[in-house]
Amino acid sequence: MKTRELTADDVNITISEKDISKIKFDNKPKMLIDENAAEALMTGMKIRGRGTNIFVCGPSAPEREAAVLEAAASMRPGRTVDIVISEKAETAGDILTPGLHLLEPGKGADFVKAKQSEGKHARLLHTADSLPPIIIEENPVPSRLFGSAGIFDPAGLHGSPFSAVSPGSLAESAGGIIVINAEDMLEEPLSWKLLRRVLRSGKITIGEGRKLSNTNPAAGSFILPSINLDLKVVMLGNESHFDHLYNNDEDFRELFQFFAELNSVIDMTPQSIADSVNYFRNFCINKLESSLTDAAALELLKYSIAAAENREKLSTITSEIELILSEAISASSSASASKPEDQNKKEILAADIIKVIDKQSSRFSLLERTIIEDIETGVINLQVDGSEIGKVNGLSVIEKGPWAFGSPGLISARIAPGENGLVNIEHEAGLSGEIHDKWVLILEGFLRSRFAHDFPLSIFASICFEQSYSEIDGDSASSSELYALLSAIAGVPLRQDIAVTGSLSQTGEIQAVGGLREKIDGFYKACRAINFTGRQGVIVPERNIKNIIIPDYIIDDIRAGIFHIYPVSTVDDSMEILTGMESGHRNPRGLFPNGSLNYLIEKNLKKIAAQAKNFVN
Repeated sequence: MKTRELTADDVNITISEKDISKIKFDNKPKMLIDENAAEALMTGMKIRGRGTNIFVCGPSAPEREAAVLEAAASMRPGRTVDIVISEKAETAGDILTPGLHLLEPGKGADFVKAKQSEGKHARLLHTADSLPPIIIEENPVPSRLFGSAGIFDPAGLHGSPFSAVSPGSLAESAGGIIVINAEDMLEEPLSWKLLRRVLRSGKITIGEGRKLSNTNPAAGSFILPSINLDLKVVMLGNESHFDHLYNNDEDFRELFQFFAELNSVIDMTPQSIADSVNYFRNFCINKLESSLTDAAALELLKYSIAAAENREKLSTITSEIELILSEAISASSSASASKPEDQNKKEILAADIIKVIDKQSSRFSLLERTIIEDIETGVINLQVDGSEIGKVNGLSVIEKGPWAFGSPGLISARIAPGENGLVNIEHEAGLSGEIHDKWVLILEGFLRSRFAHDFPLSIFASICFEQSYSEIDGDSASSSELYALLSAIAGVPLRQDIAVTGSLSQTGEIQAVGGLREKIDGFYKACRAINFTGRQGVIVPERNIKNIIIPDYIIDDIRAGIFHIYPVSTVDDSMEILTGMESGHRNPRGLFPNGSLNYLIEKNLKKIAAQAKNFVN
């Protein structure tokens, strides 16, 4: 029986402060997005025309917007124009049907003066900038997107009867882009209807939103002609927004032919590490007027890796890093005051970053602290030493707002002869989700395929998450429940100083799960609260080794040999660690070795089947 145990080096992050110091400063680092999304954004920005609008999908709104703004630097400029409204010469006296003029940038003001010198009313509605406009529309109601046709006002602002006419943000974005949040747009059906019409035709009518709304146009409002503008829309949303629009709106599929999907993580390479560090540095310099030590940058990288839940990845959710830095500078423990002119300059240290991260977690830690206190006082029944039959410590993750923490819990199994099969107590109580229900069927399939080759599986088995009063879902506890059941069948006790997590396949393989950092930390804290013996540890899927990113204090105890992490690939691997017995494999005659764990399980299942048959007879 071979038991593999991870060392501190196996779970430690290999980047050092020295590595950070070698990264050359770059005031224009690359975007922290994956190459496919970057390519889609860049290509979409360089092509203009009907149907070349872009939908940007990603996990976080700030990152979606930031990626668009950075990609816009490579935008191919469209036609920008000055927009002027004036009386028509051919319809003198008919002030309610004015003309709209699209002029080269900078020509609008002279045009207005020329019209006014002729005794005509005229007003400059929009002046084009030298650069293509980038407009972020945060409230896409019809009046803001499509403007207002106004009401005739003889006095008007500066003597113009057109003072109440406004072009709207869509017209003002001509030649550049307008950025709109998909959720906001879907809450404005009229705006979305009009926007589709405009993007199909390339023509916009200022004030059309009011004309088509339930409010009748007021007497004396202007009747404005449609104008051709070079428009490009970038819509931001998540996967559900995209799926809803793509599956239910044919116009959307035709009009938004560019799709950029931002990932919440990117591969950790020397380049992405350098880009991340320089992003941290530039944010400190440009936004906080401060500097960042290499040790502090290393702590931010550790945070990024932990957020990615993978030692080979970095998180792209930069808004979280920005918040940490902003909090750190407000309470920085260091200020460069060697010179009077430097008194306001601050340096962010590693201690500042660690302190802020700890404070952020403590804001959401009341429930976690309460659970640990209940474990310590015995309100929650949890044993972290000794051995028990039919009991195992499982691991779950509890989410509290943006924060999550691990919580160990007792899983128990009881068996008897019967034909009911496996009874999921959580399901019977209405506390089991669909994924967890699926696992019960997988477990039964495993028992039949592994043991019940020449006899029926005649068993009544109940499995329960003790002291659990909320819905249980997911499959990360499926292996834990199986271990408790196998222990109950074999009559062999399981170690209570080891907690387990892992998804079970029908063939007995242990599959990867999420939340390893929180789960390991949760059991570690419980052990420290009750009785830390130096023998405790956790069993995790071997496929999850790269996802183990744990706090330094746990790594220190692993290095000291007083906390343990066991990676496993199969049910047999886990049961050998939990019981200290050889699992055993079938020989050429199809029999398990006498005295092995699987031999005992199969023997007792046959015994239970015989008892059930005799009772029926």
